[in-house]
Amino acid sequence: MNKFKIRLALLSFITMLFIRCGILFVIGVALCIIGMRINICLIIGAALLMFLVIISIAQTVHTFSVMRTSEHPFMKDVYRAMNGKDPYTEVGKVIEDDIASNEDVAGGRLASVFMRQRLNGATAISEFVEVFETFCEEKMPREELVFEYGPSKENDKEYVLCLTREYPVESGKNCQIFLAAVYYLDDENRDLSGLIRSTELETDFFDAVRESEGYKYAEQYQFNDVRTGFLTYDGEKTE
Repeated sequence: MNKFKIRLALLSFITMLFIRCGILFVIGVALCIIGMRINICLIIGAALLMFLVIISIAQTVHTFSVMRTSEHPFMKDVYRAMNGKDPYTEVGKVIEDDIASNEDVAGGRLASVFMRQRLNGATAISEFVEVFETFCEEKMPREELVFEYGPSKENDKEYVLCLTREYPVESGKNCQIFLAAVYYLDDENRDLSGLIRSTELETDFFDAVRESEGYKYAEQYQFNDVRTGFLTYDGEKTE
């Protein structure tokens, strides 16, 4: 454990013991003082203080466990920064970028997590599209929705249907949120690919998605995995 984690753990322990359990801690100390003359008070006071110490340690361990396993994007960034070469600087940058100066970006990252949670246990492409459609109900200025299906460009054993929402934010950056359903690549889908952009349609985007060959293929099978992601980039969109 690096020095930053040790100090953070110590701070968490002290906060729990002296602030959150402050009144009980004072009572325990008072009972120990009184116990110098009354033995039973010393026993009760010592037991109470020991209990508070155990509770504070347990809470500190739980806090670190939550940070390590949390799906919340901010917590994931903080935990990653804590393990960096310069955790003090990196954690400070995470707080500044993700909280203080980039609320639109943080909102997009939370939406990505929300969609993954909504699809937990889902296997049908209809549920997949419905979740993304719900996320896009509130229109954003200059947004573009994209539906792309075909063999994966990263893994030659996978076939992917991907829905993407791209939009600019006030910071000047462009944001992209994607939701991908993953199938095994086989002879049936190997040559099946397509691309639909909302900016090129005169009809409803999600109607076009449901009428596409990719969607009709996916209706026949259960997807193997769902992937979500969020990224930002500067400047104009590039192909």
